Amino acid sequence: MKYTLKELIKKTVELQEELNDLIAQEQMYYSIEFFEGQNIPKSQYSFDKYTEQIESLIQKIRHYKMLISDANYNVKTTYKDLTINECLIYLAQMSSYLHQRLNTMKVYKQEVSVLLEDGNTKVTRYLFNVEELKKTIKQTKKKINQLQDAIDLANLTHYIDV
Repeated sequence: MKYTLKELIKKTVELQEELNDLIAQEQMYYSIEFFEGQNIPKSQYSFDKYTEQIESLIQKIRHYKMLISDANYNVKTTYKDLTINECLIYLAQMSSYLHQRLNTMKVYKQEVSVLLEDGNTKVTRYLFNVEELKKTIKQTKKKINQLQDAIDLANLTHYIDV
């Protein structure tokens, strides 16, 4: 069966949720409580049955993740002929650059004056061009959007045989 990369990613997430639910369900059934002297309640719990189901899901998830990983490594995107994996790395770098550096430098005036309680004026002068910073922020956001669009397009148009 053929799936787009996006469909396979979604299917993998659904299988992981199914695995988590199965493990949570098992935790509700793998023990019984009763008072001493009472008859032991019957249980349909089977360790082997749960183990088989869990291992089957783990194997399927691993297989899908390997297919996704292989596609991410090999499939070229429309962004500068980078692979999906390269775009993902670059996207993380650009997002970090935007949030950790550029956004922390964001100011609206080149120089700010504050009148202190003692009557002195404290002046903060930024040693970079504020307009250039704004332009760089805009360019970085555009690049982030282009990277995300290229990844999304590749995920929607690349098919994988499962």
